[in-house]
Amino acid sequence: MKKLFTIAILGLLSTGAFAQTSQGTKVVSGDLSLSISTYDQKVYNPVIDRTSFYRTNGTAFRFAPGIGYFIKDNLRVGAYIGYGLNNYKYITRDQSTSSSKAKEREHIYQIGASIVKYYMLTDKFAFTTTGGIGFENRESKANNNPESSFKKNSETLALHAGLTPGLVFFPSEKVSAGMGFGFLGYRSEKNTNYYETSTHENSTSSIGLDLRSSTWVVNFSYHFNR
Repeated sequence: MKKLFTIAILGLLSTGAFAQTSQGTKVVSGDLSLSISTYDQKVYNPVIDRTSFYRTNGTAFRFAPGIGYFIKDNLRVGAYIGYGLNNYKYITRDQSTSSSKAKEREHIYQIGASIVKYYMLTDKFAFTTTGGIGFENRESKANNNPESSFKKNSETLALHAGLTPGLVFFPSEKVSAGMGFGFLGYRSEKNTNYYETSTHENSTSSIGLDLRSSTWVVNFSYHFNR
């Protein structure tokens, strides 16, 4: 009797995670990321024989709720919307120790679609690869010191498509927690800066691997079949 009971318990534990990733399962999820960064740069101008020092302090927050559906065992498709808020502080100092400061706040609005493949490592852990495509619109405002008239508004439209690896843990039959880290793919941006007396536009595109902390995302999901 004890042996049958033990087998039954092990059977329930081993099927919980696979039930979460079986065909027909629906998912409600949320991605959360938070990063803090500091960037220092030193520039020497030989014409005036002066060195300037630049420091950028940044904090970035993003939350993206989404929905998903397993079209096959261990294969999920989904869609998401997201909102992010970035804050930057710029400090410029030269050899005379005089300095200037500026602040910038950026709002980010996102929408996208994804497909996730689960590779079960154990009954409770899985390695995932997420392929996705998304669009985002960023709007920012920057102000210098109060005594300065410098102001800048900018708008950025971006497209990204690529792959993100991750790990998922299934603590219960209906809940999963995971992390995605890094981004390998394509990104294209068109940026427009609006100054008080002029407008500047530029476009950039890149293909490669991005391992910045802003690409690390924590994910929580709820799985159900009805």
